[in-house]
Amino acid sequence: MNKQRREQLRDITERLESVQADIEELAEEEQEAADAIAENFDGTERHQKAEESADALNEAVRRQRFEEYLRDEEWPYVAVSEAKKAIFAGDQRGHFDFLVYSTNGPNLLVDVLADGRSSTPAQRADLADWGQIFGENFAPCLVRFERGGWAGITLKEYEQVGWHPQGFDLLM
Repeated sequence: MNKQRREQLRDITERLESVQADIEELAEEEQEAADAIAENFDGTERHQKAEESADALNEAVRRQRFEEYLRDEEWPYVAVSEAKKAIFAGDQRGHFDFLVYSTNGPNLLVDVLADGRSSTPAQRADLADWGQIFGENFAPCLVRFERGGWAGITLKEYEQVGWHPQGFDLLM
């Protein structure tokens, strides 16, 4: 790579980092705005739209952070983007977020959960369905950020013991 392309790449990287910071700031502001809506507006269409906007921005930030983590650890993965999800547009199942290739065990179908939140029975059922579709070499996995790191548990372990995750790197 020549000097000019390296400089272009550096410039693009800086702009992307700036955009990411802007999105995170916007997500925080949107969540604050949703939280600040007076209680008498709770449950209204306005409140619901504010909550949906905040949730969508927070999901984008979570996915981006997990993707950075995977890149930093140099684990091969495929992010399941909206474009890829469109292939299954008629499918009523919820979608997982990442397919992570493992060197030690089964590959992982990863659903990134909101910080501090549990999965719903419907999410777990959908993820189990995807596991059956992909076959025995793929393990459905729930992941969330907690206590300063990414923690995960396979769906099979979750069904046996509940949410007692280990460090995500131990799943790899």
